[in-house]
Amino acid sequence: LTASQITALYTSSPSVVMPTISNVSASNIGTTTATINYTVNANNAATTTEVRYAVTPAGSSQTQNGPSASGIANTTLTQNLTGLSPNTTYEYSVWATNSAGTNFSTPLSFTTASTAPAAITAVNSYSITDVSATINFNINTNGVATPTTINYGTSASAFRSTWKYPRRD
Repeated sequence: LTASQITALYTSSPSVVMPTISNVSASNIGTTTATINYTVNANNAATTTEVRYAVTPAGSSQTQNGPSASGIANTTLTQNLTGLSPNTTYEYSVWATNSAGTNFSTPLSFTTASTAPAAITAVNSYSITDVSATINFNINTNGVATPTTINYGTSASAFRSTWKYPRRD
């Protein structure tokens, strides 16, 4: 080898490969927010990340730019998503790009929390006899399937029977 060939071998940078993505998960899921957690190995090149997400099954995709990574070590990153809709399932994937190309994670999903728990209002009874009564009430389930249970008895401290709707006998 010539002196210039030896110098070239010692001064050339290592080859760059596409970044790798692992440990993808969602946490801190609220009614309108979620945190996407992931690990990126930039594989020795400046790497940008983004989280792509959409309402399932076929909503329009949105992109949230994430933090950057570099070097050859695994880097743990997070990206907060905001402005989500309550009680909605989202599919998401992490994308990482460096000078060698773009890699992306397997799609995963999460469901945001409901806006509020079910609320029961306007409770009253009528047509009361020795053996029966009719109970009326209004319930706002906030879009979530909510079974209803009515406990009854001779006093509030002596509930002896339960009626469920929908019945599951």
